[in-house]
Parts: sequence; structure tokens; C-alpha cells
Amino acid sequence: MLSEYQEALKIEEWRLNNLKQYPILEYSVCHLTGSKMSIGVIAKTKKIGALKKGIPDYFFPIPTKDSHGLWLELKKEKGGKVSLEQKKWIIAMNNLGYSAHVVEGAKEAIHFIEHQLKNWIMASKRVTSPV
Repeated sequence: MLSEYQEALKIEEWRLNNLKQYPILEYSVCHLTGSKMSIGVIAKTKKIGALKKGIPDYFFPIPTKDSHGLWLELKKEKGGKVSLEQKKWIIAMNNLGYSAHVVEGAKEAIHFIEHQLKNWIMASKRVTSPV
């Protein structure tokens, strides 16, 4: 069984391999809130509001007709626990018009990303150029 970090590496490998086909993936964000940091770095990032408990691991700014973008909280395939703060973020993001999910492993995460990309492509074909 892979660790959450190893699952994240698989997502990043997929993202890099698909950048040419989907350039919008360049603008995805992976949050480091679960990473180990020195006390000094933690203090500085907390001071400026950069560390928020529960924020999902990934954000993909891929709008569709149904959502503003995609938030994903990654867990390992078996045994990952979702905190109360993470549950609150997922609910809040869904209520704000985003697609937000807890995913178990890279395979499930990639499924959601591909679904969002498919819906973005379909929605963008309906948009006309302002020029």
C-alpha cells in the first residue's frame, strides 16, 4: 500500500505528463499543509495566514458549467482519516459552487480531475470569443 506522499507523487507525474494536452493544469495548486516544517517556518506562515487547518490538498482552477473549480483532499487508499476541519472545508467549498471531494489514492483523484477537464472542455466550446 502506498503512503499519501507516494499517491501525491503519482498525481504530480500524471499532471506533468498531461500538461501539453491540458495546459490549464499548469495553474493547479498543491498545498503543503500536511508537510513537516521547522518551527520558524510554521510561525512565519501562520502569521501571514498561509496555514489554514483543513484546507484541501489540491486546487484545480478548471471551471465548468456546474462548478468554479475542483478541490481535492487526498488520502491514502486505505486507512486515511478525514479531520473535522477537512470535512468543513469540503462542505464549504461545495456550498460556494466548487466541486470538492475527499479522494482515496491517486487513481480516484485522477478520475475526478479528468471528469472536471472533460466538463471544462465541453463548457468552453460553448463560450464565444469577446474579440
